[in-house]
Order: sequence, then structure tokens, then C-alpha cells
Amino acid sequence: MTPDVFDDPGVCPARESLAGRLARSDGGSRWAQAVRDVPRHVFIPPKVWSADGDDRRGEFRLLDATDPAGRAEWIAAVHSSDTSLVTQLDGARRPAGRHGDLARGTPTGSATAPGLVAAMLHHLDPRDGMRVLHVGCGPGYTTGLLCRELGADQVVAVEVDEDLARRSRQSLTRLGHHPTLVVRDGWHGHRQGGPYDLVLVTASCRRPARAWIAQTRPGGRILLPLHGALVNSGLALLEVADGDTASGRFLPLRGSFMPLRDRRIRLTATDTHRLGGDRPRPVRRRTTTSPLPMPETLTGWYLVELTLHTMATVVAEADDGSGAFTAWFADSDTGSWARVDHMPGASTYAVAQSGPLLLWDEIEEILHWWERLGRPPWHLFGITVTPDAQYVWHAPTGETRQLSYLAGQATPGGDCSPGLKT
Repeated sequence: MTPDVFDDPGVCPARESLAGRLARSDGGSRWAQAVRDVPRHVFIPPKVWSADGDDRRGEFRLLDATDPAGRAEWIAAVHSSDTSLVTQLDGARRPAGRHGDLARGTPTGSATAPGLVAAMLHHLDPRDGMRVLHVGCGPGYTTGLLCRELGADQVVAVEVDEDLARRSRQSLTRLGHHPTLVVRDGWHGHRQGGPYDLVLVTASCRRPARAWIAQTRPGGRILLPLHGALVNSGLALLEVADGDTASGRFLPLRGSFMPLRDRRIRLTATDTHRLGGDRPRPVRRRTTTSPLPMPETLTGWYLVELTLHTMATVVAEADDGSGAFTAWFADSDTGSWARVDHMPGASTYAVAQSGPLLLWDEIEEILHWWERLGRPPWHLFGITVTPDAQYVWHAPTGETRQLSYLAGQATPGGDCSPGLKT
């Protein structure tokens, strides 16, 4: 941050306005004073992207604080309670260019909106004497709030990006905070700093890492975003029962988080060529269930992806302009696969599936279970994680949904694994 931006007279009123909005929000009031004491603009690069462009097309607009014409807009965006800012695209690209320029790409680094940060910290509920692990330190602002609340000696932060960690450390040091900040894959946590009372994860994943559970004291809490391949993140607050099991409810909060680096399960068009053969012979049938989420079925599909957390998905569109497509599903844990051919206007769709787990049958069972419950929203569900399984449950009724082989109906294994990239 350049000194002239740091001292801009518009910064203090903007920060006070942000603190005021949080003070009036549900769950944010406790953190309003911390927001006053920890200036967010210190942690945000002078050039960032906002989603003022068409983010559905991966289009983002550059905000440049070093340009006098863009400084006020940059300050306003930094202190907006509900605006997340993009700091990296496509794993390497940093913001560059002139104020207002548009860029396209896939976000791989961001600064979480302050309102969402305050809500997460409210639910995590850090108290004096607690020790916290922050996975996905990013620009460092959330780490700074934790340092202000608990003291830097009680905070351990992990960031995989060495350059980002260096800049975060500089920003924290500038404000007098010196937490333990480790450059490593956050999936492994940081055993040397534990055990922890709290773990806050601000990068999304398909399943909580075993290391986070193992490094948390019994009775400690883990707050993390869990995402699917098709459906965005929900936030879960888990309590650790022992060294290898955690369970808890989803929060009535939603947010978009960058996936943990190199922890995405990817299925490519090349992988699909290894699938769909006759060995072992696929089971064929028809289905009335659409193979992709609709707006009204997003929660059901989210439950599918939490239960089948090692499943990847890819959609291959027909090149004849008909609108037809094939949805491929492949499970890296069991080597099972399924494909559903979708034709516009059709009432049923062809299904082929093979492997020790009849994958489309499992998908439909979970969707039908959600339907039978009355299509409840995601925050009425919980999730339990053990060394061998991850399963969801409906909080009001206590009903659970596990995969068939976990219930003793099939045995995982087989030789038809597509070799998915992880």
C-alpha cells in the first residue's frame, strides 16, 4: 500500500461506515470495534478486481487505488460489507492494467467480504485464552481480526502462496501483529502449533482434512466452507468429538470461497474416454431426473455432492447445436462411473453406469430422500465426518443418508477407476 493511499482522508469515514453497518447487523455487532481497530485497506493490494463485470462469464473489473480517478471507488469497494475482491486469476495472474479494465479468468485468490467474515467469526465465537488455526490466510485481514481479539501469540495462520503470505506478514507487522504464519499446504494444518480450540478455514473443500480434526482439542470447533463440483459453498460448524470424528450443523450463511489449492477433483473430457466401455458391462436404464441441478434443486444436489465427496462431474455438449449434452459422473474412491444423456424436450433420459457403486442410483436416492423430507433448505442439515465416511443428516428428524456400501450393501473397489486428477 502506498503512503498516499494509506493516508487518504476518505479511508477513516469509510471504515467507520463499515463498522456502523456491522454493528447493526445480526452477529456482526461484536466485531464492529475490531473493524475500527484493524484497517482493512492495509491488507488489500492497490490493484484488485471486482465483480462489476459479468462474473457469470468470468469477467472482472479492475479497481486501481494508485489512479486518482479510481481511488474513491477502490476505497468504497474495500469498505463494502458485502463485496469480495479478487486478487488472483487462473492461479498466477495478479491485477494489472488501468482502472476500469476488464479481465476474464477463473478466480483463484480473493479477499472475503467483511460482512461474511464478521458473521463467520460470530459463529466461531473465539474467546480469551483460546488458540486458533486459520487455514487460508489470504491477504491477512481475518488473521488480523483474530490477533486483535485473542492476541497474536494465540493465532497460527497457514497460507500456501508464498508471495501472498509475505505480503500478509508485512501488513500484519505494520499493525503490530506477529502471529505464527506458516507457508504450506493448509490441508495439513500445522501440528506444531496445536492443539487448537478453534479452526477457521477460509478456503473451500469437499471434505474436512483429517489433520484439522486431529489437531483440534475434543470439544473444539471447526468452521469451514464445503463445496461441490456443481453447487457452491455452504458453511458448516463442526464440533470435534475425539481425534478422528467431527459433526455439526450447516449455518444459515452462504458464500463463495476459493477452493484449497490442488485439492479439486477434476474430470476432463480426456478422462471420459476411459469410461463408458463394456468392461465391466454397464447397467443401463432410463431416468426422469435431470442430470444437472436446477435452481429449485440446488440443495438436493448439494447433499449429493457432500455424500459423494470424491465424485467429479463433467458435461459434454453436443456439437450439432441441438442443446443435447451428456453428464458424466465418476467416483475416484470406488472407480464407479455413470453417464446420463440429456435431450431437450425429452421426459426421460438414458443412463449407463458401472463399477462397484451404481453411481446414478446413489444420486437419485439422495435426491429422492431430500424430496421426501419436503425439500428443506441446506441449513436444516448437518454433516458427520469419520475416518471412513462423510454423511449428511436432517436435523429435525435425525434421518441420515449414507452410501450403500457404507450400509453394507456393496463393497467398494474395482478396476475401472478413471484415474481422476486430484
